[in-house]
Amino acid sequence: MNDQPTPADLDALLLSLAMKAQTEHLSEDAFFHLLALANRLSASGDWTHGWQAITIAGRISKQSQNARYLAEVAIHRGILHHRQGDLHRAVEAWEEALSSFSILAHTEGIANCHVNLGAAYKSLGELDKARDHLQQALDLYKKIDFLKGQAAAITNLGLVQRDSGFVVEAVKCFETALALDRELGDIRGEAGSLSNLGILALPRGDVVQAFAFQQQALELYQRVGDRLGEANVHGNLGINYQTVGDFRKAEDHFQRALEIDRDLGSRAGEAADLVNLGLFYQGIGELSRARECLETAYEQHAHDGRIDGAVIALGNLALVHRSIGDYSKSLTCLNQALQLAQRAGFQRHEAHIWGNLGLVYQEQDQYDEAHEAHELSLML
Repeated sequence: MNDQPTPADLDALLLSLAMKAQTEHLSEDAFFHLLALANRLSASGDWTHGWQAITIAGRISKQSQNARYLAEVAIHRGILHHRQGDLHRAVEAWEEALSSFSILAHTEGIANCHVNLGAAYKSLGELDKARDHLQQALDLYKKIDFLKGQAAAITNLGLVQRDSGFVVEAVKCFETALALDRELGDIRGEAGSLSNLGILALPRGDVVQAFAFQQQALELYQRVGDRLGEANVHGNLGINYQTVGDFRKAEDHFQRALEIDRDLGSRAGEAADLVNLGLFYQGIGELSRARECLETAYEQHAHDGRIDGAVIALGNLALVHRSIGDYSKSLTCLNQALQLAQRAGFQRHEAHIWGNLGLVYQEQDQYDEAHEAHELSLML
């Protein structure tokens, strides 16, 4: 286990910083330390202390009227909203940061905002907007010859192309990002690019490459001690083995991912692993285990405020209840997921949920409701 500060330690630290901010001018190092702390805490699922750090940093930026500070607080506020799945608030925060960085003519800051906005719009299913922001980011990074930024923008463009169904274009993006990662000596970036290429290899029918890319990525993450990356690749390998029918190895990799994320205290990773395990158990007909995994995943996402994760877990839990034959619970889960998706503006999730509602209504001979649900799914 990592040696993490206790909640009491964090309370004392943040209270001390808050009091100092009221009576004296904190250094630039202290300000950016607060933002880094907020980033680290939110990544581990400690939203309370993460938001406290952001709030204190916000007070410092307003008191000083430092335009750069105001922009940095806005961009980090967006990061926390994005991690919690509140994408519209993330967009608002990043648009605010973009405006501030534009006034400052801070090219790298402007480009970073465009990358973040591209990622948010991708998650919202607004792929044209996502592509536009990412292309703007790429152009700006090229202007200042910032190769690491170029790799990030191209990687995200690849994800947008993948979601748009343009697999060949996505592969080209990931190959370009991989070349940049290797030029920079960025081993983590290289591992991520290899993993992305592996994800695309399997649906293209290249099973050997799918496993080879993920294995290379795993070895690189292990070399640099990136255990979160390692857990992510174990999840991908689990999906690969499940796809080719090697269920023993699939379960082993899913469990390894879960063990690592739990050891690291990564609640977001743990919940994602539980969803993978839930889908795995559903696929092999172990529905009670599938339900248990998905219920736990939903509870964790909901408790931590990750709206997108909660929607995904509920949607899959509804399918398990449907397989069991409990249509009442299936409808309850789907309607709950629908309310969350509509509130958060997840149109792509909303479309899938309406489609699944249509199937459940149809199986219960409620044809009018099924027809309406299918029509709404097609409209979205």
